[in-house]
Amino acid sequence: MTEPPALTVFMSYSHVDEALRAELAKHLSALRRQGVVKLWHDREIHAGAELDPEIRRNLNAADIILLLVSADFINSDYCYGVELRGAMERHRAGAARVIPVILRPCDWQPVLGQLLATPADGKPVSSFANKDEGFLQVAQAIRRVAEEMARKGAPPSRPVAAASTGVSPSSPAPSRLKVPRTFTDRDRARFLVEAFNATLDHFRTSAAAAEAGNPGLEIEVRQIDADHFTAVGYVDGHEAATCKIWHSPGDRGGGQMRFSYELDRGDNSWNEWISVKDQPDQIVLEPGGMQFQARPESKELGPQQAAEYLWRLFADRLSR
Repeated sequence: MTEPPALTVFMSYSHVDEALRAELAKHLSALRRQGVVKLWHDREIHAGAELDPEIRRNLNAADIILLLVSADFINSDYCYGVELRGAMERHRAGAARVIPVILRPCDWQPVLGQLLATPADGKPVSSFANKDEGFLQVAQAIRRVAEEMARKGAPPSRPVAAASTGVSPSSPAPSRLKVPRTFTDRDRARFLVEAFNATLDHFRTSAAAAEAGNPGLEIEVRQIDADHFTAVGYVDGHEAATCKIWHSPGDRGGGQMRFSYELDRGDNSWNEWISVKDQPDQIVLEPGGMQFQARPESKELGPQQAAEYLWRLFADRLSR
């Protein structure tokens, strides 16, 4: 019987925590030697290669993504803004499993509290009297996830580079059977809420980054309730841009996320809307307004792409 291929584990971490990342890799040696997993982190990139494309390619190919969480991880624009967001988008799409590994004490729950972290109860590895005990819990948690995924099969959307399969670019692509999936009203409603929350998170982090790079700019992102939030941008104290974003359920659990430049027109007027749509193997978001027509993006968006699109609608007015 042919053994299943090793699952690729992507390790996302701050270089401040490199020593802890190396220790974790040692504790995963048994899984690696058994052929259950193969590890990848940015120290695998060879001289002369471009860092960002290599990291994104391997992040998008991973079966399991470990977020090695510390204050430095959360403080890192790249870890937080690129790797964490990319990981969560793949997690929501069911394309990868994301596991937060709490390395050092920090305020991680508002960022990743929706995921079950390891060690148990989110106790940081550094808080163990013997760090090996903490890393053992982490390794055992990863083993359980890897074994569960091996039983069920790797995520169907896992991209595989030709170089890693031994198939040359000119060889015929192997056949991949895709069985259409039937989504429920609950699936669509959950997806819409996740997209709204991803958009709120994107506005908060993008606002902080924009303020840091632009003296005189202040952006207030305020969550009104579970379904609405607003953003107001000030340049030298003068209001320069506003928007309101909310989600509204639709027939059969579809629904829309809606965007308005006006804060005081209620929920019956909007400038752009993004609808939940079923595809054969996934749920997507589709912009419906004229705002999108001149843009080059595909009309089938994931939650992060939709968040970036709505942020640009708001940010474009700040730069006028």
